[in-house]
Amino acid sequence: MKKEKWMSHIIAAVALAASLVLCFSCGSIPGGSSGPTEIVYDQSIPSDQLATLYIPPGSIEVIEFNGVALNPKWYQASIRSPGMNVKIPAGNHNIRFHYYGGEYGVRMRNVNLDINIVAGRTYKLIYLLTDYSRSYFTGRISETVLFTVLETSEKREPGPDEQVLSITSNRSFVLVVLNEGKDNERIISLGIRTEGLRLIIEKGEYTIGIFPHPGSGLARLEPTGEQERFIVSSEPIRYSIEVGNVTGRDPNIRATYTLTRQ
Repeated sequence: MKKEKWMSHIIAAVALAASLVLCFSCGSIPGGSSGPTEIVYDQSIPSDQLATLYIPPGSIEVIEFNGVALNPKWYQASIRSPGMNVKIPAGNHNIRFHYYGGEYGVRMRNVNLDINIVAGRTYKLIYLLTDYSRSYFTGRISETVLFTVLETSEKREPGPDEQVLSITSNRSFVLVVLNEGKDNERIISLGIRTEGLRLIIEKGEYTIGIFPHPGSGLARLEPTGEQERFIVSSEPIRYSIEVGNVTGRDPNIRATYTLTRQ
């Protein structure tokens, strides 16, 4: 996929994802003292029809879910709190939220987004500072933030028709795209993970591509060889991503990467 098409695709995904962010629901279950608080949107929905969405603390206040105002809102004000894991049903949702405390104090109110999520998967709401400037004359701050919900590591064990895919990278903010452009496409963020990513995927044939995360400062990542095709069968699969030196100038900053199956 060309860079222009990919970036527009990601930005669209970002918008969709952000909507997920707000899907946090009613009925709470206290989390452990060292872990996120867990909230279940609808206790009557079977667990195999739910997905888990992590909401970072201190910056997102969900005020509306599928057109219904929330009281109380879904929000943890203290940045020191562990955040929230929200169990929400699979499918399409609309959420509305306020964003507080960009790094430079920027506020965004009534962000309204739609998103589609898949049962059994885990997601994280991510907000990315993509542009920042301060006026020399007025002191006013301009900040551009993108919101997205991307898949994160899963701790569960694979089922009979599933297997584990593990990926590590030497660089933060890398997007891994499985089966790009197909109906079962999955976009996963390595974020700032150092321990790598663990996914549960269905057995079958896959392609895997590596792209820069919005906000990473890179225009594109170029493979040193062909993008990989692999078949998931009865054994766990492990890959490592080695991103090389950055070259080019704005707006065409790029880097190469080597994808190695271990």
